[in-house]
Amino acid sequence: MNPVRLKKEETILKNIKKREMLDKIQTDSKSLAREKEEKNKIKENIETSRTKKLLMATATTSSMYTCSPPSPMLNTLVSPPHGGRTVTFSREISPLALEKKKDDCIDRKEMFKRWHNGIIKRICETYSLSMRNFSRHRAEYQPQYDQSQFVIDCLSEQNMYRERHQVQQLELDLNLCAKAQDWANILAHEDKCYHKNSPTYGENIFIWPLQIVQGRKLSFHVSGKDVATVWYKKGANYDFDKNWRILHTQAGQFSQMIWKGSSHFGCGKAQSKRNKLIVVGFYYPRGNIKSQFHENVLLPTQESE
Repeated sequence: MNPVRLKKEETILKNIKKREMLDKIQTDSKSLAREKEEKNKIKENIETSRTKKLLMATATTSSMYTCSPPSPMLNTLVSPPHGGRTVTFSREISPLALEKKKDDCIDRKEMFKRWHNGIIKRICETYSLSMRNFSRHRAEYQPQYDQSQFVIDCLSEQNMYRERHQVQQLELDLNLCAKAQDWANILAHEDKCYHKNSPTYGENIFIWPLQIVQGRKLSFHVSGKDVATVWYKKGANYDFDKNWRILHTQAGQFSQMIWKGSSHFGCGKAQSKRNKLIVVGFYYPRGNIKSQFHENVLLPTQESE
Protein backbone atom coordinates (compact mmCIF):
# COMPACT_ATOMS: atom_id res chain seq x y z
CA MET A 1 0.00 0.00 0.00
CA ASN A 2 1.05 3.60 -0.59
CA PRO A 3 3.26 4.75 2.36
CA VAL A 4 1.62 8.18 2.30
CA ARG A 5 -1.78 6.55 2.56
CA LEU A 6 -0.64 4.33 5.44
CA LYS A 7 0.75 7.35 7.29
CA LYS A 8 -2.53 9.20 6.83
CA GLU A 9 -4.56 6.25 8.15
CA GLU A 10 -2.30 5.95 11.20
CA THR A 11 -2.75 9.65 11.95
CA ILE A 12 -6.53 9.40 11.62
CA LEU A 13 -6.69 6.37 13.93
CA LYS A 14 -4.46 8.04 16.52
CA ASN A 15 -6.68 11.13 16.55
CA ILE A 16 -9.85 9.04 16.80
CA LYS A 17 -8.49 6.94 19.68
CA LYS A 18 -7.22 10.07 21.43
CA ARG A 19 -10.66 11.65 21.15
CA GLU A 20 -12.35 8.49 22.45
CA MET A 21 -9.94 8.36 25.37
CA LEU A 22 -10.48 12.04 26.18
CA ASP A 23 -14.26 11.54 26.14
CA LYS A 24 -13.87 8.58 28.48
CA ILE A 25 -11.55 10.50 30.79
CA GLN A 26 -13.93 13.48 30.84
CA THR A 27 -16.84 11.23 31.81
CA ASP A 28 -14.83 9.55 34.56
CA SER A 29 -13.46 12.91 35.75
CA LYS A 30 -16.98 14.22 36.30
CA SER A 31 -17.82 11.27 38.53
CA LEU A 32 -14.53 11.70 40.41
CA ALA A 33 -15.24 15.41 40.83
CA ARG A 34 -18.61 14.60 42.38
CA GLU A 35 -16.96 12.14 44.75
CA LYS A 36 -14.31 14.69 45.67
CA GLU A 37 -16.95 17.35 46.33
CA GLU A 38 -18.82 15.01 48.67
CA LYS A 39 -15.59 14.15 50.49
CA ASN A 40 -14.77 17.85 50.87
CA LYS A 41 -18.18 18.44 52.43
CA ILE A 42 -17.56 15.61 54.88
CA LYS A 43 -14.14 17.05 55.66
CA GLU A 44 -15.61 20.54 56.22
CA ASN A 45 -18.24 19.10 58.56
CA ILE A 46 -15.54 17.27 60.48
CA GLU A 47 -13.42 20.43 60.74
CA THR A 48 -16.43 22.44 61.92
CA SER A 49 -17.30 19.82 64.51
CA ARG A 50 -13.69 19.66 65.62
CA THR A 51 -13.49 23.44 66.00
CA LYS A 52 -16.66 23.54 68.07
CA LYS A 53 -15.46 20.76 70.35
CA LEU A 54 -12.06 22.36 70.77
CA LEU A 55 -13.69 25.68 71.67
CA MET A 56 -15.93 23.95 74.19
CA ALA A 57 -12.98 22.06 75.65
CA THR A 58 -10.95 25.28 75.86
CA ALA A 59 -13.80 27.11 77.56
CA THR A 60 -14.24 24.27 80.06
CA THR A 61 -10.52 24.16 80.82
CA SER A 62 -10.37 27.94 81.24
CA SER A 63 -13.28 27.94 83.64
CA MET A 64 -11.63 25.19 85.68
CA TYR A 65 -8.29 26.95 86.07
CA THR A 66 -9.33 30.61 86.17
CA CYS A 67 -9.05 32.17 89.63
CA SER A 68 -11.89 34.54 90.37
CA PRO A 69 -12.46 36.64 93.45
CA PRO A 70 -14.53 34.97 96.11
CA SER A 71 -18.19 35.58 95.77
CA PRO A 72 -20.35 36.38 98.72
CA MET A 73 -22.56 33.49 97.69
CA LEU A 74 -19.74 30.96 97.87
CA ASN A 75 -19.78 30.72 101.61
CA THR A 76 -23.23 31.06 103.11
CA LEU A 77 -24.17 30.71 106.71
CA VAL A 78 -27.48 28.98 107.03
CA SER A 79 -29.17 28.98 110.40
CA PRO A 80 -31.79 26.31 110.94
CA PRO A 81 -35.20 27.75 111.87
CA HIS A 82 -35.64 25.46 114.85
CA GLY A 83 -32.24 25.92 116.30
CA GLY A 84 -29.29 23.64 116.05
CA ARG A 85 -25.84 23.95 114.59
CA THR A 86 -25.07 26.47 111.83
CA VAL A 87 -23.94 24.79 108.58
CA THR A 88 -21.46 26.35 106.11
CA PHE A 89 -21.90 25.48 102.38
CA SER A 90 -18.85 25.92 100.11
CA ARG A 91 -18.46 25.72 96.29
CA GLU A 92 -14.71 25.42 96.39
CA ILE A 93 -13.23 22.50 94.38
CA SER A 94 -10.53 20.38 95.95
CA PRO A 95 -7.10 20.13 94.23
CA LEU A 96 -7.63 16.38 93.73
CA ALA A 97 -10.93 16.96 91.88
CA LEU A 98 -9.30 19.67 89.76
CA GLU A 99 -6.48 17.32 88.79
CA LYS A 100 -8.98 14.58 87.88
CA LYS A 101 -11.01 16.94 85.70
CA LYS A 102 -7.83 18.11 84.01
CA ASP A 103 -6.85 14.51 83.18
CA ASP A 104 -10.37 13.79 81.86
CA CYS A 105 -10.22 16.84 79.61
CA ILE A 106 -6.82 15.80 78.22
CA ASP A 107 -8.12 12.27 77.60
CA ARG A 108 -11.16 13.61 75.73
CA LYS A 109 -8.96 15.83 73.58
CA GLU A 110 -6.67 12.90 72.77
CA MET A 111 -9.64 10.65 71.87
CA PHE A 112 -11.12 13.34 69.62
CA LYS A 113 -7.75 13.90 67.96
CA ARG A 114 -7.37 10.17 67.22
CA TRP A 115 -10.95 9.94 65.92
CA HIS A 116 -10.48 12.99 63.69
CA ASN A 117 -7.15 11.75 62.31
CA GLY A 118 -8.69 8.35 61.59
CA ILE A 119 -11.55 9.92 59.60
CA ILE A 120 -9.15 12.08 57.57
CA LYS A 121 -6.90 9.09 56.93
CA ARG A 122 -9.82 7.00 55.64
CA ILE A 123 -10.93 9.84 53.34
CA CYS A 124 -7.41 10.17 51.92
CA GLU A 125 -7.11 6.41 51.44
CA THR A 126 -10.48 6.28 49.66
CA TYR A 127 -9.56 9.16 47.36
CA SER A 128 -6.14 7.63 46.63
CA LEU A 129 -7.77 4.28 45.81
CA SER A 130 -10.25 6.00 43.48
CA MET A 131 -7.42 7.74 41.64
CA ARG A 132 -5.49 4.47 41.28
CA ASN A 133 -8.59 2.72 39.94
CA PHE A 134 -9.18 5.61 37.55
CA SER A 135 -5.60 5.44 36.24
CA ARG A 136 -5.79 1.68 35.82
CA HIS A 137 -9.14 2.01 34.06
CA ARG A 138 -7.65 4.49 31.59
CA ALA A 139 -4.74 2.16 30.86
CA GLU A 140 -6.97 -0.91 30.44
CA TYR A 141 -9.75 0.76 28.46
CA GLN A 142 -10.58 -1.45 25.49
CA PRO A 143 -13.87 -2.00 23.63
CA GLN A 144 -15.58 -5.26 24.64
CA TYR A 145 -16.46 -6.61 21.21
CA ASP A 146 -17.44 -10.05 22.51
CA GLN A 147 -20.07 -8.38 24.73
CA SER A 148 -21.59 -6.24 21.95
CA GLN A 149 -25.09 -7.41 21.05
CA PHE A 150 -24.65 -5.98 17.56
CA VAL A 151 -21.52 -8.07 16.92
CA ILE A 152 -23.03 -11.20 18.48
CA ASP A 153 -26.20 -10.91 16.36
CA CYS A 154 -24.24 -10.27 13.17
CA LEU A 155 -22.08 -13.34 13.78
CA SER A 156 -24.95 -15.68 14.72
CA GLU A 157 -27.04 -14.63 11.71
CA GLN A 158 -24.15 -15.23 9.33
CA ASN A 159 -23.57 -18.66 10.85
CA MET A 160 -27.22 -19.45 10.32
CA TYR A 161 -26.86 -18.64 6.61
CA ARG A 162 -23.56 -20.53 6.38
CA GLU A 163 -25.29 -23.59 7.82
CA ARG A 164 -27.65 -23.52 4.85
CA HIS A 165 -24.64 -23.96 2.60
CA GLN A 166 -23.10 -26.65 4.84
CA VAL A 167 -19.91 -24.75 5.66
CA GLN A 168 -18.14 -24.35 9.00
CA GLN A 169 -19.26 -21.81 11.58
CA LEU A 170 -17.39 -18.54 11.88
CA GLU A 171 -15.63 -17.77 15.16
CA LEU A 172 -15.41 -14.28 16.63
CA ASP A 173 -11.88 -12.89 16.45
CA LEU A 174 -11.21 -9.88 18.70
CA ASN A 175 -8.15 -8.88 16.70
CA LEU A 176 -10.25 -8.78 13.51
CA CYS A 177 -12.88 -6.78 15.40
CA ALA A 178 -10.27 -4.17 16.33
CA LYS A 179 -9.03 -3.97 12.73
CA ALA A 180 -12.60 -3.72 11.40
CA GLN A 181 -13.37 -0.97 13.91
CA ASP A 182 -10.26 0.96 12.86
CA TRP A 183 -11.27 0.76 9.21
CA ALA A 184 -14.86 1.78 10.00
CA ASN A 185 -13.49 4.79 11.92
CA ILE A 186 -11.35 5.81 8.94
CA LEU A 187 -14.26 5.53 6.49
CA ALA A 188 -16.51 7.48 8.85
CA HIS A 189 -13.86 10.18 9.29
CA GLU A 190 -13.42 10.54 5.52
CA ASP A 191 -17.15 10.03 4.89
CA LYS A 192 -16.29 7.62 2.06
CA CYS A 193 -16.85 3.96 1.26
CA TYR A 194 -14.13 1.80 -0.28
CA HIS A 195 -12.43 -1.51 0.49
CA LYS A 196 -9.11 -1.84 2.25
CA ASN A 197 -8.17 -4.69 -0.14
CA SER A 198 -6.03 -6.50 2.37
CA PRO A 199 -4.12 -9.56 1.10
CA THR A 200 -4.71 -11.27 4.47
CA TYR A 201 -8.43 -10.97 5.21
CA GLY A 202 -11.66 -10.52 3.26
CA GLU A 203 -14.02 -7.62 3.73
CA ASN A 204 -17.71 -6.71 3.64
CA ILE A 205 -19.08 -3.18 4.07
CA PHE A 206 -22.60 -2.04 4.93
CA ILE A 207 -23.78 1.57 4.54
CA TRP A 208 -27.03 2.86 5.97
CA PRO A 209 -28.07 6.52 5.41
CA LEU A 210 -29.40 8.12 8.57
CA GLN A 211 -32.11 10.66 7.83
CA ILE A 212 -32.29 14.16 9.27
CA VAL A 213 -35.82 15.33 10.02
CA GLN A 214 -36.56 18.89 11.13
CA GLY A 215 -32.96 19.52 12.10
CA ARG A 216 -32.78 16.48 14.39
CA LYS A 217 -30.63 13.41 13.78
CA LEU A 218 -32.89 10.36 13.77
CA SER A 219 -31.03 7.07 13.35
CA PHE A 220 -33.03 4.06 12.28
CA HIS A 221 -32.22 1.04 14.41
CA VAL A 222 -30.08 -1.36 12.40
CA SER A 223 -29.24 -4.63 14.11
CA GLY A 224 -26.43 -7.06 13.40
CA LYS A 225 -29.01 -9.46 11.95
CA ASP A 226 -30.16 -6.80 9.48
CA VAL A 227 -26.60 -6.31 8.24
CA ALA A 228 -26.01 -10.06 7.75
CA THR A 229 -29.35 -10.41 5.93
CA VAL A 230 -28.48 -7.60 3.50
CA TRP A 231 -25.12 -9.21 2.75
CA TYR A 232 -26.75 -12.59 2.13
CA LYS A 233 -29.45 -11.21 -0.15
CA LYS A 234 -26.78 -9.82 -2.46
CA GLY A 235 -26.44 -13.41 -3.74
CA ALA A 236 -29.99 -13.62 -5.08
CA ASN A 237 -28.75 -13.67 -8.69
CA TYR A 238 -25.59 -15.65 -8.06
CA ASP A 239 -25.08 -18.42 -10.66
CA PHE A 240 -23.26 -21.30 -8.98
CA ASP A 241 -22.65 -23.14 -12.30
CA LYS A 242 -20.78 -20.49 -14.25
CA ASN A 243 -17.07 -20.54 -14.96
CA TRP A 244 -14.90 -19.20 -12.14
CA ARG A 245 -13.71 -16.36 -14.37
CA ILE A 246 -17.31 -15.15 -14.61
CA LEU A 247 -18.01 -15.91 -10.96
CA HIS A 248 -15.06 -13.75 -9.95
CA THR A 249 -16.78 -10.75 -11.52
CA GLN A 250 -19.85 -11.57 -9.39
CA ALA A 251 -17.81 -11.81 -6.21
CA GLY A 252 -19.14 -9.71 -3.41
CA GLN A 253 -20.63 -9.68 0.06
CA PHE A 254 -22.64 -12.88 -0.41
CA SER A 255 -19.75 -15.03 -1.64
CA GLN A 256 -17.40 -13.75 1.08
CA MET A 257 -19.96 -14.34 3.81
CA ILE A 258 -20.52 -18.02 2.93
CA TRP A 259 -16.94 -18.67 1.78
CA LYS A 260 -16.09 -22.16 3.04
CA GLY A 261 -12.42 -21.42 3.70
CA SER A 262 -13.13 -18.47 6.01
CA SER A 263 -13.19 -19.45 9.68
CA HIS A 264 -12.91 -16.22 11.72
CA PHE A 265 -14.90 -12.98 11.71
CA GLY A 266 -14.57 -9.50 13.19
CA CYS A 267 -16.96 -6.56 13.03
CA GLY A 268 -16.88 -2.82 13.73
CA LYS A 269 -19.21 0.11 13.12
CA ALA A 270 -19.04 3.91 13.12
CA GLN A 271 -21.14 6.93 12.16
CA SER A 272 -19.86 9.40 9.58
CA LYS A 273 -20.02 13.19 9.70
CA ARG A 274 -23.01 13.05 7.32
CA ASN A 275 -24.84 10.65 9.64
CA LYS A 276 -24.23 7.45 7.71
CA LEU A 277 -23.89 4.20 9.60
CA ILE A 278 -20.83 2.29 8.35
CA VAL A 279 -20.40 -1.38 9.28
CA VAL A 280 -17.22 -3.26 8.37
CA GLY A 281 -16.82 -7.04 8.53
CA PHE A 282 -13.42 -8.74 8.21
CA TYR A 283 -12.96 -12.46 7.45
CA TYR A 284 -9.95 -14.72 7.85
CA PRO A 285 -8.72 -16.41 5.76
CA ARG A 286 -9.90 -14.13 3.00
CA GLY A 287 -12.41 -15.30 0.40
CA ASN A 288 -13.33 -14.33 -3.17
CA ILE A 289 -10.10 -15.85 -4.51
CA LYS A 290 -9.85 -16.55 -8.22
CA SER A 291 -10.26 -20.17 -9.34
CA GLN A 292 -11.56 -21.22 -5.88
CA PHE A 293 -15.24 -20.28 -6.15
CA HIS A 294 -16.60 -23.75 -6.95
CA GLU A 295 -14.84 -25.23 -3.90
CA ASN A 296 -15.87 -22.49 -1.45
CA VAL A 297 -19.24 -21.09 -2.57
CA LEU A 298 -21.57 -24.08 -2.24
CA LEU A 299 -25.21 -24.50 -3.18
CA PRO A 300 -27.74 -24.24 -0.33
CA THR A 301 -29.45 -27.40 0.88
CA GLN A 302 -32.89 -28.32 -0.45
CA GLU A 303 -34.53 -27.74 2.95
CA SER A 304 -33.25 -24.17 3.20
CA GLU A 305 -34.54 -23.36 -0.26
